[in-house]
Amino acid sequence: MVPEPLELDEREALGKYEFIRMPDSNGFGDYTESGQVIPVSFRGRRGSYTHCMFLNDEGPIAGGRELWGFPKKLAQPTLRTEIDALVGTLDYGPLRVATGTIGYKHREAGWRKSEVHLWRRTFCSRSFRMSTARRASASWSNTTSRMSR
Repeated sequence: MVPEPLELDEREALGKYEFIRMPDSNGFGDYTESGQVIPVSFRGRRGSYTHCMFLNDEGPIAGGRELWGFPKKLAQPTLRTEIDALVGTLDYGPLRVATGTIGYKHREAGWRKSEVHLWRRTFCSRSFRMSTARRASASWSNTTSRMSR
C-alpha cells in the first residue's frame, strides 16, 4: 500500500481517514476534501504518506497534484455538524464510499497533542524515483518550512 522505500510505521494505527473543510483557502476559495493518510517512516524519520485525496473543486485539485504532488481526485466530500457530532461523507460518482463521525466539541485535546501531528513530514508518491538499477531514493517535504509557528 505504500511505495518503497517507505515503511509502515507499526507504532501507530494502520491508517487514518480525514475530512477537511476549507471555507476560505488562500488562493483557492471554498472547498472540502477527504483522504487516507498512512503513518510511515523513511530512513528512521517518521511521517505520513498521503494515499488518496478527494476534493469538490478543480482548482485545488490541480494545484495539489501539479505543485505539491498529492494524489487528488474530483469527488463530493462533505463535513457538517449534526446536533453534537461532526459528520463527514464522501460520494464518488453515485456511490457513498466513506462516512465518518466524531463527537463535536466533546473536550479539547490540547495544543501539545495536536502539534505532534501538525508538524509531521508528508511523503508523496511523486517524491520517489526509481533508477534503472532499481535503487530507490526519496525526498521529503517538511510542512513546517511552509508554515509559520
